[in-house]
Amino acid sequence: MAEFETCSLNPHKHTHEETASIHLHPSNDYSSPSTTSSSWSLHARVHLESKSTLTSPSPLFHADDNIHLHPITTVTPFSQDILQLISKHKLHRLLIQIGDRATSSSFSGNNINDPPNSMGPAGTYISASFLSDTNENNDVETHKIQYATLLRYLIDNSLLPACGGPLDSIRERKHGHSIIVHPPRSAAKNALNIVNVEANLAADGSSFCSPDFIIQSAWGASSCHTSDNWGLFDSLFAPPVDSDASTTSSSALLSELLLGSSSDSFDGDGYDDARHSVWMEVHASPECFTMFQLMCTVEVNRGVSYRIALPSPTVIEDDKTVTTDGYFTLPITLGDLLLGHDTLEQSVAREGWKAWYPCPLSDSSKIHVYMPNGYEVLIGDTPSSGMVEIDTAEWKDDYLDLVEPWAQIYRVDGYKTEFTAIEPVFGIARTIQRPLGIAGPGTLVTVVRVGENTPAASVRVDSLDVLPGHLMRPKMPTMRMVLFQGGGAGSANFVPIGGYDSDTCLIDRQCGMYNRTTLVLADLQNYNITSHTDGTVYLERSVDLAPDSSIWMMVDYDEAYLPFQKFPADANRGVDIFPSCATFTPITSSQEPSITLYSPSLLVLPPVPDMSMPFNVISLSCTLWAFVLGSMINILVRRSTESVRRELTGEKEKRPIDKLKEKLCEKGAKVEALFKRLKVTVATKTSEHGRTDGEIVDEKKDN
Repeated sequence: MAEFETCSLNPHKHTHEETASIHLHPSNDYSSPSTTSSSWSLHARVHLESKSTLTSPSPLFHADDNIHLHPITTVTPFSQDILQLISKHKLHRLLIQIGDRATSSSFSGNNINDPPNSMGPAGTYISASFLSDTNENNDVETHKIQYATLLRYLIDNSLLPACGGPLDSIRERKHGHSIIVHPPRSAAKNALNIVNVEANLAADGSSFCSPDFIIQSAWGASSCHTSDNWGLFDSLFAPPVDSDASTTSSSALLSELLLGSSSDSFDGDGYDDARHSVWMEVHASPECFTMFQLMCTVEVNRGVSYRIALPSPTVIEDDKTVTTDGYFTLPITLGDLLLGHDTLEQSVAREGWKAWYPCPLSDSSKIHVYMPNGYEVLIGDTPSSGMVEIDTAEWKDDYLDLVEPWAQIYRVDGYKTEFTAIEPVFGIARTIQRPLGIAGPGTLVTVVRVGENTPAASVRVDSLDVLPGHLMRPKMPTMRMVLFQGGGAGSANFVPIGGYDSDTCLIDRQCGMYNRTTLVLADLQNYNITSHTDGTVYLERSVDLAPDSSIWMMVDYDEAYLPFQKFPADANRGVDIFPSCATFTPITSSQEPSITLYSPSLLVLPPVPDMSMPFNVISLSCTLWAFVLGSMINILVRRSTESVRRELTGEKEKRPIDKLKEKLCEKGAKVEALFKRLKVTVATKTSEHGRTDGEIVDEKKDN
């Protein structure tokens, strides 16, 4: 092992930012208010995010010619576990994201300020970017081993949530979960390239067993997470400071929100943006690993995203009723916006009170509340609309009481809004067709959509489809792609007439007003097909789509028979496969942000054998072999015993004729003895009959 060199640490700068973004959305709306019931109601999407950044004018992790990285030796605001993690594994970026079953399969355009990490796939998703030198071995298997080593390090050092999926399944890939490796494409000499490795273990909302994962001090600035100085997450989801209050941790309340068991997370109007997620991200700039005096940046970001429902205005008979121009107002607290009204009441009942303690060393601690169109918020005597910002850093020596009334929300007079479903701007979906049975051959279908209300004239779509060869046998020559344009082809409810795999219309039905074009790989802007030894195929595609269009890709596959040791414990449930993902980038003159969406994970059921048959076969086989071997041993042991006895006594082995003579003589002797006994019996009876009864009686008397 190479010796580590001690690198000097120049003066560095550390910043810590806390942000809570709250987006309000109308659950329903009516054209005119009612005098007997509430005229509107709201729900909110909450994003809590804590970011710690360390900057240094010199590299923190020195690299020598052998690319051995050396951790810094001085104390920093980051946990040493995080620094060792970055240094040991040459880590450029690590993202751990846990999302529930409501995955980001569509984007409606009204959540543009959402953190990108909250848009991940369902289940436990781990993405890692490693720094790799051009002189190193950059084959796929090497990076898979490196990725598995990283996961083992996270598990052993308790840096992964215990409530996540069975991560050993991802690390060892024994249940069909694909580990996707994106090797570096550039080959610059003496350069550090970036290798991206990602894996997803599909699961449902049960992965949210506890939010303690986001409260761990190892993932944030240690100076903001002591017993006396709480940060954003600690103050909202940790036990209270008040010794008289209950010791019950309110972190269970966040679990209720993430699991959907709380009434705050339920929306009777069927709002489809109910996705919940928790994430951790570590990022180190490549300059931290060079030998040159360049600005190095290390960043740790953690966050949670969930949805809550707010109370509706109600009619009160006494003077407490508050109206503005005939419209009911909604008195609200910060606790209602951050935790929901029902959850806040549970928290007050359990712990006595609830407050937000900003981190005393935070450079920024803010709350952003985004109001929907047609609604205003009244804070004191000042009405505000759009975005309202609260700088909690002003209360470093105090706290924000989340129970006290904070503001009143009301609808603007004369502004009429109608509650209408927002058509998704971008979307991706994946399904599977199995006409011959659930475990038989079928067709994988991937659909990428661009809606009609897309502001850009064209959208670049970069997609990735994983065809797992260890679960199925994809037939790539059968791949076909169809482009539909116009006539609502970009809608989420669009289904081609006659089927997506046919260019004819159904009988007695007219074709839709859309254009259908069959595509080949050469028609795409770019594509890359990677095949692995186990038959898994990675298909990367780049295509430009106009508004109101969708591209459909179909690939047939045959069923694959897995060894029984490759099946999970619940084999009859099936095996989840990696979802398809697509990155949408509007092509405009201005730089528009890209959005990455994931399709729902598919559940594939390969042919499952009767798992009791091996036991039955083993039992029957062992019984047969026991009979055969037992008889053979019995014969061999008996013959050897007789041969030893004859050698000791000098007796010769009898011939079969001799054995027969002995048996005949024995039979004859038995017959002769039988005749003698019969002769004696007959003579006795004859002598008794020759005497009288008197003689017999006299003889008995004499005797």
